[in-house]
Amino acid sequence: MCGTVSATFTNYVPAYSKVAKLLTQLLGNIPFKWGPMEQHMFDGLKSLIASQQVVVQPLPEGQFRVEVNASGQGLGGVLSQKHPDVKWQTIAFISCIMAPAELNYDIYDKELLTIMFALDEW
Repeated sequence: MCGTVSATFTNYVPAYSKVAKLLTQLLGNIPFKWGPMEQHMFDGLKSLIASQQVVVQPLPEGQFRVEVNASGQGLGGVLSQKHPDVKWQTIAFISCIMAPAELNYDIYDKELLTIMFALDEW
C-alpha cells in the first residue's frame, strides 16, 4: 500500500499548506538545498504546530468516526471521537503518497484503499 506515511496538519493548523509548501517541494525531483529560507520556513512550521492542540487522548468509551479522502497522489484519514459536552475531537490523522500502481486506480478504488489504509493503521 502507500509508500510514504506522514501526519498532515492541513485542516488543523492555520496556513499549514502555505508554510509547508517550500519544504514539501524539497521532497520532489529537484536538487535538495537547505538554506536560510528553508530554515525560516521550518522554524515557522514548528511554531505553528506547537501552538495548536491538534489531537487529544481517546476516551475509554465513546463513539468514533473515521473520515477519509483520496486525491491526485495521496490518501488521508482522520480518526475522531465524540467527547461529552464537546464537538468531535481529533484522535489521530494519517496520510500517505500512493504507490505508482495505485495512481491508476479509479477514484472509487482509491477511496476504498484509503478506508482500508486508515482501518489497518488504527
